[in-house]
Amino acid sequence: MELRSSRLPILAAAGVGLVILIFALWWVLQGGDELATLRGHRSVVRSVAFSPDGRRMASAGDDELVCLWDASTNQLISECRGHRGRVAVVAFSPSEPLLASAGADGTVRLWDSSTGAEKGVLQVSAKALECLAFAPDGSTLAAAGVDRVIHIWSVRDSRRIRDLAGHAKHIHGLAFASDRKSLISAGETDGLKFWDWTAGSQTAKSDLVRGQVHQLKTTPDGSRFAIAMSGSGIRLWSIPDRKDLGPLTEGGMAWSVDFSPDGQMLASAHEDGSVKILKVSGELIKKFRGHKGTATSIAFAPDGRTVISGGGDGLVKRWPVP
Repeated sequence: MELRSSRLPILAAAGVGLVILIFALWWVLQGGDELATLRGHRSVVRSVAFSPDGRRMASAGDDELVCLWDASTNQLISECRGHRGRVAVVAFSPSEPLLASAGADGTVRLWDSSTGAEKGVLQVSAKALECLAFAPDGSTLAAAGVDRVIHIWSVRDSRRIRDLAGHAKHIHGLAFASDRKSLISAGETDGLKFWDWTAGSQTAKSDLVRGQVHQLKTTPDGSRFAIAMSGSGIRLWSIPDRKDLGPLTEGGMAWSVDFSPDGQMLASAHEDGSVKILKVSGELIKKFRGHKGTATSIAFAPDGRTVISGGGDGLVKRWPVP
């Protein structure tokens, strides 16, 4: 009996070791190999972005914070404070050292993208803003949300240019086309609208298959855009002929989507906490797991080698691109 009892600790240790090994193998198979976890937010992260030169990253969330990060060290540079209520979106200017954020207080706030110092405040709407986009030359930005109006502003002199009305539901997606005068908007559930924002006119509209829009992103060359949706997943569209190219077979329901710099891949963030890297054909390249709860936002680095994601767990994670 003594001999048998002396084996119990050994057997117990072996059992624990086996469990650890099985978990480790499961973790590898699930893709739990993030490069870094960035901790700075105290609540849900709603939006992430890379600066055009790849030196900075930004994130925003329900804790009223915009966090500016050093992309080479993954260290926090600045907590940008000023918003009242959740911050829904951040976007870097394509031409100036400028970061913009928009949120529940109806303001767009402008920050120095190197230091995080505040550069200005635009009182855009009396209601919450959900999306924001810079024109390709960085001189103009569009913001929209709960009031169902697209607000066009001049960045250089903080001047309202015009408002575009036509959506019947909250606006969750905005993107400028590469021709600098065309703008695409996506209502929460009432379809797409195409605009000549310079003339203030709607040029076309299109219904969407059933589902709720979460985000809209264009390819770097402006030839296509992708919509992240609940219901019908990720759908691709051709911009020149305004044609729905259909859903990505491996896309699944998505909260956020972004194109790689060469336009050949997509990154997506999903309700189950996963982050996916896909070919634009829909083929799955890699699936990562690391967020607890929903993965809410995604962005490609300008060199295409990494992506960052934000989640309902308040974390920003950085992942390698295969």
